[in-house]
Amino acid sequence: MNFVFDIDGTLSFDGRTIALPITQALTYLIRAHHKVVFASARPIRDLLPIIPEFEHQPLIGGNGVMTRVSEKLSVLQPLPPAAVQQLKQLIEIHHLDYVMDGTWNYASQVSTDNPILRQLDPQRLA
Repeated sequence: MNFVFDIDGTLSFDGRTIALPITQALTYLIRAHHKVVFASARPIRDLLPIIPEFEHQPLIGGNGVMTRVSEKLSVLQPLPPAAVQQLKQLIEIHHLDYVMDGTWNYASQVSTDNPILRQLDPQRLA
C-alpha cells in the first residue's frame, strides 16, 4: 500500500521535529514493505532536516514542483532564463522582497517586518 504524508501540521506540529510515536509508526509501515512518501510545501532541501531518519524515502517538495526518488532530484519545469531575468529586473526596480528557489539553493532578500515572516516566526526566533 502507498502512504503519502504531509509534514507541517500533519506529522510535525512545531515545524522542526516529528514526535517519537509518529516516527515509530512510520518506521513500522516501511518495515512492513509499504511505500511511504513525504510531501510538503517546503523545498526538498528544507524537508530533509525534519525527516533525517526517512531521507531515503520518496519526497515531494514545493507543493509538487520538485521530487526526489532514489536520491535523484527532479524539478517539474524551471522558469526559462528570460523569465528569471525579467523577475530580477522587477525586484530591483520596485525594491521587492523575494525568495528565489533553485534546485538546491536559494537567494532571498526579505525585510524583517515582512508579514510572511511575522506569520511564520511570530516570536522572531529565526
